[in-house]
Amino acid sequence: MKKPIYIYIFGLMILFSISCSSETEQSIELIDSKVEIISDKERLGSYGFNEEGIELIPTSLYYEFSLKNDGKVKIGELVNDPLKIEIEPNDTLINASNEVIGFNVFNPFYYNNTGLGYGGSSTPVLKPGEEGQFILTFDLGVSHENNHIKVMVPPVEKLKILEDNALDATLIISTNVGEIARFDLHK
Repeated sequence: MKKPIYIYIFGLMILFSISCSSETEQSIELIDSKVEIISDKERLGSYGFNEEGIELIPTSLYYEFSLKNDGKVKIGELVNDPLKIEIEPNDTLINASNEVIGFNVFNPFYYNNTGLGYGGSSTPVLKPGEEGQFILTFDLGVSHENNHIKVMVPPVEKLKILEDNALDATLIISTNVGEIARFDLHK
């Protein structure tokens, strides 16, 4: 007589754990993605002025993503655990970056001593059903010589190679707790 009670209790525990896990599951959808190579002071800022007084506006590989929280729980925390995005380039994109710029722009280490930078902006928290904008930029050079930035922007034909391969990558969405999703941008 005790066996059916244990089986009944065990079954209830399984159902309870399934219903609880679905309420805490994080789900995110990639709504839109754009990539372009730009030299736009309003979106990128500038490095100041060179010795001749010419403003140094970088040319950058500019990614813009729209993401939507499809889950039932908030993703990210404003201060302690913000929502983050990262580009993981495929070999084709790494090779294009090396060919065009001379280094892998997706690896922060290679920016050392170039005078260039990378960065982004994002929505740190997405509530259920909410959409957010996420931007990543990777500086490729400046158009005017100066003593501080060692990388001149490549010719348009070379930049086209990088732009044509810019979606040969994976977009990784995470928080400090761990990875939430991956999206193949090539598709």
